[in-house]
This record gives sequence, structure tokens and C-alpha cells, in this order.
Amino acid sequence: MSQGGGKISLEEASRKTMVLDVNSRYFGLETLVLMENAGRGVADEISRRYGDKKKIGIFCGLGNNGGDGFVVARHLMSKNDVILYLLGNPKEINTEEARKNWQILKNTNFKKISTRDPTHLSQHDFCQFDIIVDGMLGTGSTGEPKEPYKSTILKISETKVKKVCIDIPTGYSSKVSMQSDFTLSFHFPKCDGAEVLTLGVPSDIENRIGPGDVKILRKRKSDAHKGQAGRVMVIGGSSFFRGALEYAGKAAAKIADLVYHCSPEPCSGAIEKIPDFLGTCLQGDFLAEGHLPEIIKRVNQYRCDSAVTGPGLGLGPGGE
Repeated sequence: MSQGGGKISLEEASRKTMVLDVNSRYFGLETLVLMENAGRGVADEISRRYGDKKKIGIFCGLGNNGGDGFVVARHLMSKNDVILYLLGNPKEINTEEARKNWQILKNTNFKKISTRDPTHLSQHDFCQFDIIVDGMLGTGSTGEPKEPYKSTILKISETKVKKVCIDIPTGYSSKVSMQSDFTLSFHFPKCDGAEVLTLGVPSDIENRIGPGDVKILRKRKSDAHKGQAGRVMVIGGSSFFRGALEYAGKAAAKIADLVYHCSPEPCSGAIEKIPDFLGTCLQGDFLAEGHLPEIIKRVNQYRCDSAVTGPGLGLGPGGE
């Protein structure tokens, strides 16, 4: 665990978290494992800071942030007096991983309270707790929290107990927000003063491109200014394969608004079909190692954000 550096926006945090979750699953690291690591890490830090034999209230929502809270409860319950509040109907828990961790808790006899009625919560004494854990809403929620989260936050704010937030305080940056004594953000800092908890994702996976990066791509906005939607270099094509280059250019043009190409002379006809393609063809029927200095020069000269390499680079039948 490390002290957080510069925070990122909630939109960026939500995007990066989604990409990492999808890519981790793709490369074999399941979300259930990440949830276990997250909950165990938060529970261990609570024990390290405050010790055991505490009375702890854990407030959970219906998503993965709540699932993290279920794991926290499981790891703290043996040495503490834990009450878990689920703000909603257990049948509406909306992720498989959270449902599995709720099912584990159902097989225990520790105290669980589920409600969506703010007036029901008003009857409970939150001041009885030494520690309150916020696992209500994560980075996927924006704006002022709705009921029953809003009333719960307001009631918790009246207490003087220690408050711990999982990943990010519920309602962060809105008028109704949890005020935490400390927040443990996963992977990267997501709010002021957050400490970062790593979840065991190898850097090789975290830095690798995967389906999560594709999933977040959006079509270019119609009112985007030149360059706002990114700059892409498409490197490919040959005298035998021209269609792949054309398809790649069409796809890139739907996302980025500046699409450059490095392709050999026989692809000039395909290039002319794509008005968004910028640049001139390189000499020769195929791209070869000798073209590399010019390709690198163009990527740097045009300040490309990304490069698509490979469509149509083959030599054709009998080629090596």
C-alpha cells in the first residue's frame, strides 16, 4: 500500500477501472479474486490502524463496491462485533461476484440488515459503532446520491466515529458526500488524500492492451475540433493486400479525427477511397525494414497518439 499521489477525475477513474477489470479477466485474473484481495486489504488495514474487538458498521450498496464490503465484513467478523447494512434488496445485487460474497455471508449467523427505506435506518443508532465502513457506491456512480444512500450519509455524518471509505467516498465531489478519516483507493488514487491499495494485478497485465481498451472506444463527436479525438497512424498494406488497410482506415476514422497512413505505392487506390487518410505512400510494393526510419519520423512529426500496425502487411501466396 502506498500514499496516493495526484488524483484523477471520477470519469477517468471509472474508465481505467473498467478497462483493468475487463483486461484482468481476459488474461486470467478473475474479478472474484480482485474483490477478495480488495476486501482483505481493507480489513487488514482497519485492523492495523484500530486493532480488534471493535464494534463496526459496514454499509454496502448493490454493486461491486458493496461486494468489497461483504468481503471486509467476512474478514473482520471473527475478531470484532460487525453489523452489515445492505441498502437495497439482496435479490437486486447486480454483479455475480458480489452475489457470491453475499451468499457466503448468508451462511453465517452474524447480523445483517437489508433495507431501502430511509425511515427504517433512522431508527438505528449509528453512534454505537467505533468504526463505520463505506462500501455503498463506487466510481461508477456520479452526482448526488439518491435514497437510501443520501439519508444514510447524512445520518452517518452526525456521528463522531471513525469512517473508512472503500475505493472512494460515496457521493464524492457532490453536496452529499461521505467524510472519511481515510480512504483506500484500488490501483490508483481517486480522491484527495487517498491511500492506494494494490490488488495483485501484475504490471505486465496492467500495461497490456486488451479487450477492455476496445470496449471504451467511442465514436467521434460530431462537434469535435481537429485533433481533439486523437491522431492515429495506420501502418500496413501491400501490393497483394489492400482491403485490410482500407477497413482499418474506416474504423479509425469513426473514432479519431486525424488518421495518417504509412503504406506502399500499390495502396494508393485504397487510400483515395478514404477521405480521412492523410499522408503520401512510401516507395515499393511492400513495407520493409528500410522504411522504418521514415515511419518513425512520420509518427513523431504528426504527433500520433496511437498506431495500428499490421493490416495487409503480408507478402501474399508464396511470400516469406
